[in-house]
Parts: sequence; C-alpha cells; structure tokens
Amino acid sequence: MSLTLQGVSVDLGRRRVLSDIDLSVPTGSFVGLLGPNGSGKSALLKAIYRAHRPATGRVLVDGRDLLAMPPREAARRVAAVAQDAAVEFGFTVRELVMVGRTPHKGLLDADDENDHAAVKDAIERVGCAHLAQRPFNTLSGGEKQRVLIARAIAQGADHLILDEPTNQLDIRYQIQVLEIAAGLGVTVLAALHDLSLAALFCEEVHILLDGRIVEGGPPRNVVTAELVRRVYAAEVLVIPHPEHGTPHLLPRRAPSAAVRFPT
Repeated sequence: MSLTLQGVSVDLGRRRVLSDIDLSVPTGSFVGLLGPNGSGKSALLKAIYRAHRPATGRVLVDGRDLLAMPPREAARRVAAVAQDAAVEFGFTVRELVMVGRTPHKGLLDADDENDHAAVKDAIERVGCAHLAQRPFNTLSGGEKQRVLIARAIAQGADHLILDEPTNQLDIRYQIQVLEIAAGLGVTVLAALHDLSLAALFCEEVHILLDGRIVEGGPPRNVVTAELVRRVYAAEVLVIPHPEHGTPHLLPRRAPSAAVRFPT
C-alpha cells in the first residue's frame, strides 16, 4: 500500500477529534474521504500532511513513517491543497507555482532550468498557461483551485492530499478540478462533500462520523440511501448513474405539514 494510517488519533486541545483511524490508499488510486461537517475529515488530512501531530498511531508512505522524515523529504512525497490555503502576497500564478519547487532547493539556491520546466509543465497540465502572469488573488475560485493543484504538481510529490477541492465552485469547475486530480497518475486522497461526484471519480470512499471510520470500500457498496440516512440524517434516493452505473443521489423533500386555515 502506498499511503497507510495505522491507529491514528488526533487531539485538538483536550478534545479527541479522531480515534483509531486505520486507512489504506493503494498506489495510484483516487480515494474519497466523506462525512458530514465536523466529522474529522480535515483533521485527518492535516495529520497526513503534518499540520497536526497524531496523539497515537503512524502515517506510513510506502512503509516509511512520514512524521519521521525530514521536512524536505516529506514534502517531496506528499503535497497538499488545503481548504484554508490563503495567499496574501501579490504573487503571480507563475510565482506561486514556483513555490512548489522549494523542497527541491537549498535555502539560497536560485531557480534553475529544472524548476522552470517543472513550473511550465504544471501550469499547462491544469490549463492555466494563459493565466501565468495574472496576480493569483484576481482569479476566480475555480481558477485558484487549479493553480493550487499546479503548485502541488510542481512540488513533484507522488501523493496528493485535497481538502474540499470543489468547495464553493460551480459544477463546471468542480468537474474540471476532479478530472485534473484523477488524471495526474499519483495517489490521491480527497475530502469531498458531494457524494455523487465522489462516487463518479473515486475508486474507494471512506465515511467518517464522529471521528471514526464507519464504512469503506467501492462507492457502489458504500453510498446507499441507508448510509446517508444514518450518517447525514438526510433522506435521498440513490440511483445508478446512467452512463457509469455509479451511485447518484437525488434529494427527497420532507413531507409537507398539514395546512391549517383559521375558522
């Protein structure tokens, strides 16, 4: 297995937000992490990309302890696009993507031909070559997400962690971002809200509830109306996608209350 979590627990302050997580992500696969708000998805991803240190357990990459690796080596193996990735400086798109090359250079090293080639390739792969000289903070939400993925590509890591990459994007950009991630040929673990999109793109999904994994496996086996009722407290119809056969969710309205007229 490429990415493995063994008995991972995470504490924030005095509260345990994740408990005894066991999870394996096979090499080159696209795996989804699902669950309602507050279930622990972001905390789990932060434990992988070293923003949180687990209280118990280990995070392994190809059998090696990720937290025991030097920071530069860890950054060459795992790249992350965080949900709260803020860019406050006036970076152009090209300058921001070049930041992804940091793990490959010494403190005072100048950008070389390899860096420029990697950045050019990353920007082209996400379809943002025409935005290379634009200030990052002038882009739309979907454009920003593609540029942040380009930065992760330039980082050269073979594992990509995505925290809600489609959040607040319209359907066009949601599909674009997930198509890009699925086509990179690297190991991807993504926290997602839209269960239909997760089922369409992910080979496996794992469901978090109250800091524990309650279900995992291929979307056809996991994403069911009963599971959505139990985990999300929502009523849905689940039908096969007409092209791919993956689970597709249709919301159901609650029964209307009886209308009472004054007498």
